[in-house]
Amino acid sequence: MAKRFFVLFLLISLYFSIPVSSALAYYTNMSADVVIGQPDFISNSSTTTQNSLSNPLGVFSDGTHLFVSDGNNNRVLIWNSIPTKNGTAADIVLGQPDFISSTANNGGISARTLNSAPYCVYSDGTHLVVCDQNNRRVLIWNSIPTTNQQAADVVVGQPDFVTSSAGTTASKFTFAIGALIYNGKLIVADTGNNRVLIFNSIPKTNGASADVVIGNTNFTSITSGTTASTFGVSNGTGPRGIVMIDGKLIVDDPGNRRVLIFNSLPTTNGVSADVVVGEPDFTTRTAEADLGISCARLNGNETVASAANGRLVIGDNHRVLIFNQIPTSNGASADIVLGQSDCVTKTANNGGLSASSLNGNIRPGVEVNNKLFVADSSNSRLLIFNNVISTPVIGLYPFPEAVGNGRLRMRGNVRLGEWERYILSNSKMEVSVNGGGYGAVSSLYGNREDTHDNLYEFFHEFDPSPIPGGTEGYT
Repeated sequence: MAKRFFVLFLLISLYFSIPVSSALAYYTNMSADVVIGQPDFISNSSTTTQNSLSNPLGVFSDGTHLFVSDGNNNRVLIWNSIPTKNGTAADIVLGQPDFISSTANNGGISARTLNSAPYCVYSDGTHLVVCDQNNRRVLIWNSIPTTNQQAADVVVGQPDFVTSSAGTTASKFTFAIGALIYNGKLIVADTGNNRVLIFNSIPKTNGASADVVIGNTNFTSITSGTTASTFGVSNGTGPRGIVMIDGKLIVDDPGNRRVLIFNSLPTTNGVSADVVVGEPDFTTRTAEADLGISCARLNGNETVASAANGRLVIGDNHRVLIFNQIPTSNGASADIVLGQSDCVTKTANNGGLSASSLNGNIRPGVEVNNKLFVADSSNSRLLIFNNVISTPVIGLYPFPEAVGNGRLRMRGNVRLGEWERYILSNSKMEVSVNGGGYGAVSSLYGNREDTHDNLYEFFHEFDPSPIPGGTEGYT
């Protein structure tokens, strides 16, 4: 599959090759670079060891550590550094006394145990937060754990570490599946109660009460519906994934097959979302039979993930959708799809189990240091995608040529310098001559795909009269 590569550059008049800033670009159906939980990209067994996973449900990195909630093994694994080799063993296990145990609430429910598919895992670099969904609680460690089965410091959703009852109040959950910390606030997706709870400070004592609820107008109601201010279509179908990007709260609403975007973090109950992804408006819930497959539709979306440079990442059935910008209007289409060759395909392990295939409801985690972490749950593995780094080199002919009507044509080429296949999109290439404002570039061959030396010929026509500096020395 060809990489779709976008380049922005500045033309210099003399003909020589000049390096420009490195360009970073994920591309459709790209292969992962590292697999964790399996020895290679063609294995998907489920076991309980120090270097295996069984149905991973959540992944996060604070840039130093890697955290994975290993669902069927009732544990969270911690790597003290980001793995660079396949099958790297974890350093720390939480929820179990060792790496070969997998019992739910091993030894009885306590500050050290997890119960049946721990979900979210999140760290702000200091605290560690884990959604212990079947114990109906969120556990907080005040520092990153350094020993196996280390006890949590604080429990949210329960009055103590030995209680696991459900409830619909400001201090109770039914199932907490998503959580994060933002600007000193704890935000929790209470899936079972179809709501998101906001704690204005990170709880320091057990059983803390939330300050704000969205999805409902108060803390004791359970509402569902397809509106801008509700989640789910029935009890227990509420939000799962939550993320903050550039001050916006983004909430996955899988029951309605959509993602809701709040342009700011709500401070009052029952606030309405501003933008919807996956549907054309806030009141439409397209029947599954009528959904079709596209980069603007979601079916089985499990979570949302932050990514650097303002990207939005959404896990869907057998694929991950990447939006290069946070959508500002309803029904936006993704720019890139992982796990499939295009936006109209949705096949489990398309083409066979490989470094580019995905299986089931996919849960992307976060992008840190140009690495995107994806929990490929049904393949019992974690995939790490390195953002492609390429350094384009631009070559230019020495003088513009006259093309009539007083206009000039500047010719040159771009060499991407990697032994890969790319498609260069003219619509994303621009030039500026003598600082006179950016203008369009045309390719001599249209949108050029080159399978040899990645050399792309282009030209730019312009009127020299209004350009600063006149015709003397184009830069």
